[in-house]
Amino acid sequence: MFFTRIDLWIGKTLFVPPIIKLCQLTRQSQYAVSRLFWFIAALDGFYRADTLFSSILWCGMSILMMITATQRADSPTVSFMFFACSAWCSLSSIS
Repeated sequence: MFFTRIDLWIGKTLFVPPIIKLCQLTRQSQYAVSRLFWFIAALDGFYRADTLFSSILWCGMSILMMITATQRADSPTVSFMFFACSAWCSLSSIS
């Protein structure tokens, strides 16, 4: 009984990643929290932008992340095949 309580305490306190704990506390899915962090990162990039081009780029990314965070917050992300194909093509040309 004592070892069961110790095992339960270790599992609850030591092996729960902070993002999972945040999801449990806010009752949001991991996808919603992930999109929230990407939106915050885009806003931070917009805040730190020093040229007009980078301001426009980060503003566009912030708006895009805000739209995707509100429309499909709980749905899994879809991979963009163009980047995967271009990475495979570039890796195969190196060999």
